[in-house]
Amino acid sequence: MGTGIIKFELVIIIITLHGFLLSALMAIGQMISNHRSIKNWLFFGLFLDLSFFQVHYVLFAVGTIGEYHLLNFLPISAYYMIGPIMLLLTQYSINSDYIFNYRSLIHFIPVMFFTVLSIVSLHLSPHKTALWFSGYFYNEYNQIIGCAGSGSLSVYILWSVKVIYSNHLIRGNIFKADPRQIIIMLLLSGLFLAWLSDITAGITGIKFFMTLSILLISMMIVALFLINSKYPDFQKQLHQIVEKEKRKRSYLANTNIRDLEFKLHHLVTEDEIYMDEDLTLTELAQKLNITTHQLSEFLNERIGKNFTTFINNHRIEKAKKLLINNKDHSILTIAFDSGFKSKSTFNSAFVKMAGISPREYRKKHDHALKRH
Repeated sequence: MGTGIIKFELVIIIITLHGFLLSALMAIGQMISNHRSIKNWLFFGLFLDLSFFQVHYVLFAVGTIGEYHLLNFLPISAYYMIGPIMLLLTQYSINSDYIFNYRSLIHFIPVMFFTVLSIVSLHLSPHKTALWFSGYFYNEYNQIIGCAGSGSLSVYILWSVKVIYSNHLIRGNIFKADPRQIIIMLLLSGLFLAWLSDITAGITGIKFFMTLSILLISMMIVALFLINSKYPDFQKQLHQIVEKEKRKRSYLANTNIRDLEFKLHHLVTEDEIYMDEDLTLTELAQKLNITTHQLSEFLNERIGKNFTTFINNHRIEKAKKLLINNKDHSILTIAFDSGFKSKSTFNSAFVKMAGISPREYRKKHDHALKRH
């Protein structure tokens, strides 16, 4: 009986090590991509998180938690980081207009805070028997921090499901039309079951549930690897499915389009709302008394531009006038006076829309005046 248990635990450790190696390789793969994007960084973080869980479980399984006690911060970081990453990946995969900005980084403040707090507690606090499920956490302080992180993860899982539901992806007809769309729900379900097993292990002290949790995480790693190999354009296809469903379920069905056009035109031309450097899609939608979905659909379908492009277009037109009429103003001043938060963002947007830099645009206009 004892020999059988030892063999079973050895198999679990081997599976976990393989999961760790595969997860680490996939994380590295995201970093050596020729065209790295926010998506690559998010997947890098996801695979890194999963590898953290794997390493910590191996240390727990072989009874070396105390010898490498500073590594006990790994599950803490993973608990707090995997939730925001899953949410941002869900939003990024579903919404083609989603923009990763400084507000997105707010989600990662708890990660940094509790990781540092965990390392400090590990360094300063002696080894103590944890409050429950002894052996998995180095001391009671780390266990409390970890439990709070587990609660945070549950909130993000529910948040991700809400995003999926609000984009019409939890529908039987979608799964029937393209079964690949069920993948994202299966991954979230796997993460939820792993979290549930983890919580059950902490409450009951039964090691089987912790083993089940780590097996589910290993299966998720393999599943992500296979999905990436089988459907390299999965994200693009997901965007197409979402857009198709949005057209079927237009948010503008009962909206007075002419009235909306008039209100938006007034906000832009009279109020110059684009001058607010912190303007968001949500704030503009509130001023128009419509939802963000309605505004996003209106901008994309009726005007042919997403929110950022629409606002930046008006800012650039304002900047062109300022560059010509205020020759004594610096480029930085023009950037601020046209609604941009920084010179670099202004330059990038100007070149993208005008084809030349602000300085070149001003010089070109000056030369044209001299010829006349």
